[in-house]
Amino acid sequence: MTRDADLRWSAMLDEKVKQSTARDPSSLSDLVGV
Repeated sequence: MTRDADLRWSAMLDEKVKQSTARDPSSLSDLVGV
């Protein structure tokens, strides 16, 4: 993957995390597997 695509992917994942944690904070631990 190019660095540019990698950055876009990271930003998209960050956004998904923010949205899911906004709805349900406990889902963050599910995401990171803690």
